Amino acid sequence: MLVRAEGMDETFTIHDGGTVRTQIWHYPNRSECQTCHTPVAGLALGFNTPQLNRDFHYPNGTQNQVRALSEAGYFGTNLSGFHTLPALANAADRSVSLDFRVRSFLAANCVQCHQPGEWLSAILTPA
Repeated sequence: MLVRAEGMDETFTIHDGGTVRTQIWHYPNRSECQTCHTPVAGLALGFNTPQLNRDFHYPNGTQNQVRALSEAGYFGTNLSGFHTLPALANAADRSVSLDFRVRSFLAANCVQCHQPGEWLSAILTPA
């Protein structure tokens, strides 16, 4: 659903571990949309395998998110070998190099809009 041509700001109340805060989400105006929805980005934006290839604590237990999506029938075929798929590092995981943690953070939070081209391989391949 598109917002008004001039865009829109919406305020949300966030309950985060006993802390309550307010966050404002900005829905871009029509010209701002073109900044991120580019041919290089595939025109559509969304999550990807490396972002989801990690364990998540579901109400019925912990499971790899890609596996959960596969088992729920969201893919055309059942997937396996999740440990061989690309995955981002947790920024707090000191067992992983700082370089890879920073690259993972950038891949999860920045490259959707700030991308020169082949963003995923550039982010996940050490310099």
